[in-house]
Amino acid sequence: MKTSEQLNELATALAKAQGVMTHALKDSDNPFFHSKYADLAAIVEVIRQPLASNGLCILQGVEADELSVTITTRLMHCSGQWIESALTLKPTKHDPQGVASAATYGRRIGLQALVGVAADLDDDGNSISSPQQKAAGKPALKKPASVASVLAMGAEQQAFNEWITPYVEAGDISSDTVRNTVIAAKHNYVDAKKLVSALLP
Repeated sequence: MKTSEQLNELATALAKAQGVMTHALKDSDNPFFHSKYADLAAIVEVIRQPLASNGLCILQGVEADELSVTITTRLMHCSGQWIESALTLKPTKHDPQGVASAATYGRRIGLQALVGVAADLDDDGNSISSPQQKAAGKPALKKPASVASVLAMGAEQQAFNEWITPYVEAGDISSDTVRNTVIAAKHNYVDAKKLVSALLP
């Protein structure tokens, strides 16, 4: 992570912005696993006004070479103070679709990490259902072993989803095949990507 020499004004402004930011809603559908995630537009919608109201803005740059895609996210304050971080990803396939998918994923993760925005799942009220309702058919949400493990699992799944979506949309592989392969890999998305890659033309 890199920063300007001074951060006092930026830190104050960011603290105020974070105080009014809500969580980004996971309202985009994952067609393969019937789950939801917060896409890039949802993240931008949550942060744009709070940042702008406090003299802050975001700039993101994307650079690619023959092996990787690097997304640099810079948070800037009207005082000239700034902070930035870079994320380098390796697309599974280095073609326009693969690079675009990696860039979109990197931009979203970069924004969330630098600004401090989390994503909430719209579970249709399940998390606040009464014990009687849960016993009648709505399962209780399981508490994760650790925040770190959930973040790692979520990142791997989102990366996998964004990588495979263009291939399904192009008809290179069916969503049923993708879903069955992930199940066979016991929802290990790193292993699943290897297995699905072998099935692609």
